[in-house]
Amino acid sequence: MELHGGTISVDSRPGEGSTFTIHVPRQFNSFVNQELVSDLVVSNVDLSGINILCVDDDPDSLKYLHQLLREEGYNTMLAGSYEEVFSLLDKQIPDVLLLDLVLPGKDGYQILDELHQDSRYRDIPVIVVSAIADVMAPVRHAPLSVLQKPVDKEDLASQIQLAIGRKIKSLLLVEDDESIAALLMQQLAAYELRVKHVASGREALTCLQGDESYGAIILDLMMPEMDGFALLKSIEQEGRFADIPVIVLTSRTLSEEEYTLLQRSTRAILSKGKGNTKKLLQILLREAHRE
Repeated sequence: MELHGGTISVDSRPGEGSTFTIHVPRQFNSFVNQELVSDLVVSNVDLSGINILCVDDDPDSLKYLHQLLREEGYNTMLAGSYEEVFSLLDKQIPDVLLLDLVLPGKDGYQILDELHQDSRYRDIPVIVVSAIADVMAPVRHAPLSVLQKPVDKEDLASQIQLAIGRKIKSLLLVEDDESIAALLMQQLAAYELRVKHVASGREALTCLQGDESYGAIILDLMMPEMDGFALLKSIEQEGRFADIPVIVLTSRTLSEEEYTLLQRSTRAILSKGKGNTKKLLQILLREAHRE
């Protein structure tokens, strides 16, 4: 069921019985050669999410990567040959590419060479996952990392985080709660992101007026001296900062008027809470694609 993008859950209570809940997607797109992997259906590619292209001619390896990545909250695109890889790339540029070197016809080395030659694909971070990774020959399009099969789940997860982090510029975090700021910075550190933390809108404005450039601003609304609303007004008035995407991360209950105002001046509004780090990264990646 999960390979088709759905889920199955059960709620069981002694003496009462069990309730099974099944979620089936209304539609899906398959990006895999059905003759190659006849029993595998690939999840939809969500343009707002983090998309990872997995390249391997072994159906079992593709299934394993698909399940592992879905558990981590990533979207998957699957291919089993050189031709399928570039057919997919014409439709969607992935955020990360996982590549086996041993493929039918043109192999992984030729894919790396083609990626290097084409400016559209040159910046795609590649992680080699292969049984011959330990004897990999030098290539022009050097992968970010090389992992030996069978791949360790934690090793793969950390390398994907590193690949994602490299695509995002430094961030300005505006948050007056030190504990929340420390937790968020710790979570973002797994992606090796550069984060500058300040505790007020006034400090943020000083940073923006300095020499450092920022890929995005993560903004709390309730702060001393200059709050988030006042900072947004200053950013709007200062034309050179207008192109920096602002993502609001707040625990404040917004009025309809405040929500409408923020929709006009920010790229996203997130509530503080568990699970929003990955949503934040998805938005940051989306903004990186716009540049």
